[in-house]
Amino acid sequence: MSEVGGVIQPTNGSENTCLGTGACSSTTVAFNGSTNICVGFAACNNENSPSNNIEIGNTGQSYETPGSNQILIGALGTQTDTYIQGIFGSSVDNSHVVCVDSKGKLGTMQKPGTNCALALQDQIKTQLEQVNAQQQQQIESLQKQNAEFQQRLSRLESLIAQK
Repeated sequence: MSEVGGVIQPTNGSENTCLGTGACSSTTVAFNGSTNICVGFAACNNENSPSNNIEIGNTGQSYETPGSNQILIGALGTQTDTYIQGIFGSSVDNSHVVCVDSKGKLGTMQKPGTNCALALQDQIKTQLEQVNAQQQQQIESLQKQNAEFQQRLSRLESLIAQK
């Protein structure tokens, strides 16, 4: 069941777990999502058709990309610190640097052992080095063409001088 315009409406989704006052409900549209876990006051409340989301203490769609297949924990501007145990000191193979944007979205950089800014600088440096190498090859090719044109010009000048 969800609340639409103050009236309790049945949800059209399936396999949802909704725990908390107003979870999986909205005041504007019926909740049609499926296979969601919505925990907390108004969890998943600002959405009508998410699927495969886990939303804990998050109303949905207020700042993250609308959609499905997301894990949303906490509310922007409310929680100011995050503590997750079992990460620090634990190593993984083929690891990447984890970066967090101003909205709390996690992502990775492929430069382990450095911060996001340095990883980004290294990535840009690598790309610039690749561009530089390509441009150097182009310069060498143009220099070779120029030398060939100079030889042709010299031959033409020589032929003209002979006539």
